[in-house]
Amino acid sequence: MTRKRLGRTGWGLLLAGLLILMLAGTASAARTLDVVFVIDTSGSIDDNERALEIGGVKEAIEDVLLPAATFMEIRVGAVCFSNYGARLLDLTYLSPASLPIIHAGIDRAEDSGICSHTGNTNIGDALEVAIALLATGSATRSVINFVSNGGRTAGPDPIPIADAFKQGAGHEIWPLGVAVNSAGRDLLEKLAGPAPAAYFPASSFDEFKRAETEKLGDIVDGDVVESFTELLEGQLTLLESFSTLLVETWPDLDPEDQAKLAGSFEDLLKRMVRLLISFEDVLKGKWRQLDPAQRSRYLTTFEEMLRRLSELLDTFEYLVTGLEGVALQPLLDSQGFAIPVPCTDEMLRKGLCGEEEPPDDEP
Repeated sequence: MTRKRLGRTGWGLLLAGLLILMLAGTASAARTLDVVFVIDTSGSIDDNERALEIGGVKEAIEDVLLPAATFMEIRVGAVCFSNYGARLLDLTYLSPASLPIIHAGIDRAEDSGICSHTGNTNIGDALEVAIALLATGSATRSVINFVSNGGRTAGPDPIPIADAFKQGAGHEIWPLGVAVNSAGRDLLEKLAGPAPAAYFPASSFDEFKRAETEKLGDIVDGDVVESFTELLEGQLTLLESFSTLLVETWPDLDPEDQAKLAGSFEDLLKRMVRLLISFEDVLKGKWRQLDPAQRSRYLTTFEEMLRRLSELLDTFEYLVTGLEGVALQPLLDSQGFAIPVPCTDEMLRKGLCGEEEPPDDEP
């Protein structure tokens, strides 16, 4: 087989690996979350308060759940309740493209033909409708995200309904009470659970969005960190496979193909650096909430990822040593990653290092 033909074959294989890497930076399928928003539209809520409630739900989804959907698979549904519960939105995958559909579904709570605005507070029926909606999904976690401004005034006792639902694996209820009295708070606290699910208070509907945003943050925090970790692990593993294939094929590639692939490899390394920096920021934001065992585990994981990235940088510098016009320094150095000495142990074993260049552990 000629050098040129082998180069083209390697180029095709490497393009396939590159395509896999480019497509891999999406939500992790390992973690899935279905959330049903249960919205109170009973007669004790006036038009302005209802608008604040509906608007707050939509903004909290956009501010908290949408970014989280970058790292995990999230589906959103919605139910309203007054004299009875009514389905507003079937479970819908959350993404920038689907956000208008989700907003439109939640806006249906303003339609008095679907959700009575003058009726009672039938919490039990609202839970039953939400549970039936969640039963159409198959997520790792099924969450009822409940809001009300008062206690039950109609319908079945909601506590046995909630207790039965919470027996299911990954089933959680996160209630939020807006200006509720002590009896209403007591009921909503009994609905909450299991841990970490908890009751959240808001003093008024003016405070609703803040409380709802905080609650959604608590709902997804743990999954975001774990999903981000899984995403990084997957990206590093793919990048290492791409790197190995690149090194093994490198001597048989045409100079033009080498330059193109070196540029692609550099771009992927830059993206990996940015992901690691984002992961560091995520950890900083959650650090106080982690117990010592979690902190130790994440630190060890982060250290291992940095070591693996350093080895990839070794490989990259080795590959571009003989090329012109392939920039290595600017972004990688500006992010605080020093370019290490070229030639890894793996390359030494494969005989890919020049004799004039000693291995890292030689004096």
